[in-house]
Amino acid sequence: MPAWVVPLVVVGCVLLAGWIYLMATGFKACPPEALLLVIRRGPPRRIVRRTERGRVFVWPFIEEVAILSLAAMPVPLTLQNSISRDELSISIAATFTVAVGGADWLRDHAVEHLLPLTMFQREALARQLIAGVLHARAANWPAADLQRDRSNFLAQARYLVERELNKVGLMVLSVN
Repeated sequence: MPAWVVPLVVVGCVLLAGWIYLMATGFKACPPEALLLVIRRGPPRRIVRRTERGRVFVWPFIEEVAILSLAAMPVPLTLQNSISRDELSISIAATFTVAVGGADWLRDHAVEHLLPLTMFQREALARQLIAGVLHARAANWPAADLQRDRSNFLAQARYLVERELNKVGLMVLSVN
């Protein structure tokens, strides 16, 4: 057997093992109710691909994976001592169910604003935005109208809350 065959077999085995390792570790599956983002490493970090389902190939050492949950989260909210238009103190209790929006522009906003946050921080952000809108909306309504027509108040508040939440990539699914 010639002397060059042994080094060639060793190099072939090393290349085959490297290829098998690359194929085994490179494919990433997207979990249910999540958005899988493939991010290019390096100084200009940018999103290369995003998928909601299936599997993607990620080049090790060149790209990394981030996952953004699309699951709905309930945001219970009780505003105490909110001031109405006739300067009476009122309490407002509501539960907003919010989730990452389905439109591409909403997902872009969600990736920009929500990806670095934990689920607890996302809920706190949504609570702050909702509370601000409800306080401002309650200040424009008389206390008697709030008590009498709560559903109309929440319908108008939902529209305004959705506009604010869209800025960070969230949308309102329901209000109770």
